[in-house]
Amino acid sequence: MQVYVEVSKNHGIPIDEVIRGKFTPSIKLLIMYYNYKFYVEQHEYEKLEEEQKRNAEKYK
Repeated sequence: MQVYVEVSKNHGIPIDEVIRGKFTPSIKLLIMYYNYKFYVEQHEYEKLEEEQKRNAEKYK
């Protein structure tokens, strides 16, 4: 998964392009690790939101 950094309203650039050559490999791995953690947490949050919507519809 590529995380995009917003540089304007309509354009984004891959974070790989941003960090290429600017950080040591260990820092790059750390950034990628936290990007992955964010992705997983966001996915779990979306699942919970979806479940809450379904439950709300059941009890209307």
